[in-house]
Amino acid sequence: MADRSELAARCGVHRSYITKLSAGHVQYPRDRILVRIATVLGQDPDDYRVAVLMDRTRHDSWEKVMVSELALHEGVRLSSAETASVQQCVRAILNQRKKFS
Repeated sequence: MADRSELAARCGVHRSYITKLSAGHVQYPRDRILVRIATVLGQDPDDYRVAVLMDRTRHDSWEKVMVSELALHEGVRLSSAETASVQQCVRAILNQRKKFS
C-alpha cells in the first residue's frame, strides 16, 4: 500500500477519514469501513473490531474487553470465578491463534 490516499481510494472513503481514524479521532467507525480497510490490507476485520472495543473501553487486554462487552451489551454480570474463566478462555484462543499465524 503506497499511502493513505491510495488506501482511502481503495476503501471508498476520503483521505482525511483515514488520517482521523489512524490518529484515533474517530470514536465509532462504521463496521463496513473497518471491514473494507482490513480486506484491502489483507487483515482480519475482527482484529480491527477488537481494537476499536479496546480503545472505547480503555482496557489493555482482549480478555477485559470480552468481559466488559458481555456486561455492557448482553447485560451479563459475571462473578469473579466466571470472569477468570472467560479471561482464561480468551487467552487460550489468542495463544492458539498466534501459533497458526
